[in-house]
Amino acid sequence: MRRYGYVRVSTEHQTNDPQILALRQEGLADGQITQDVISGGVPALQRPGLSTF
Repeated sequence: MRRYGYVRVSTEHQTNDPQILALRQEGLADGQITQDVISGGVPALQRPGLSTF
């Protein structure tokens, strides 16, 4: 089974780094992790990072 990770932050004052680190520690490679930056207020299905799944 192939696993994927999705990370996001809601504001420009946040960073995805802790979420990415946690996913790497679970064995996911960078190619398995997609991310959105500053997605607050954007419905989930309209976030670019989720469109990759």
